[in-house]
Amino acid sequence: MSRSTPRTLSPFDSATARVRTATRRRQGAVAAVFLIAGASLFGVASPALAHDELINTTVVTDEVTGDVQAFQLSFSNSIIEVGTEIIVTGPDGADAADGTPEIEGPKVTQGLQADLAPGEYTAAWRVVSSDGHPIEGAFGIAIDAAGGGEIVAAPAPSGPASETETEITAEGDSPSAQDSDGLPVGAIIAIVVGGVAVVGGGVTAAIVANRRRAQGMAADAAPGADS
Repeated sequence: MSRSTPRTLSPFDSATARVRTATRRRQGAVAAVFLIAGASLFGVASPALAHDELINTTVVTDEVTGDVQAFQLSFSNSIIEVGTEIIVTGPDGADAADGTPEIEGPKVTQGLQADLAPGEYTAAWRVVSSDGHPIEGAFGIAIDAAGGGEIVAAPAPSGPASETETEITAEGDSPSAQDSDGLPVGAIIAIVVGGVAVVGGGVTAAIVANRRRAQGMAADAAPGADS
């Protein structure tokens, strides 16, 4: 029974094997870098885009008399019932709300007292969005002499505004409802994408350099190469 003789690797074979091993390692490193960068990109952007927002505010009137009975807030997603709070203040500073807010999916309805006096009323609201993030805002309700009304911008403060007061409009959320504690989403995406490009370019350059160096070693080790 014959026994095969183990094949001895030449310097050329050894250099070629090193080239293949280094290439596989660098390719794996590139894939890992882009995978981690992609996960970081989506992990940063998603929460910033997940918060619900106020999309519409309307008054609810009596079908017969036309008097304002309530107002309704419509959000982009269902509202969590716990934590909802609405305060309605009349021109004289008295409470004009009637009962507690009624929540039905993305709609929140707040009743108002009957026979509201003409003038501008201020409504401040605070709810918890579907992702558990509290959002808030304010608007005004102008009541006319006939008892009808419409949504207007929140009345400006009568006294000097303090540094901690938040400017709120009738159609949007206050800055506290946004992610004011970090960079804008666009800036975050640009930074992450730029980092991916820089890291990817550096890894690619390292792969090319190592491959050329290994090929040079293989060429030097090949039979017949100059010493």
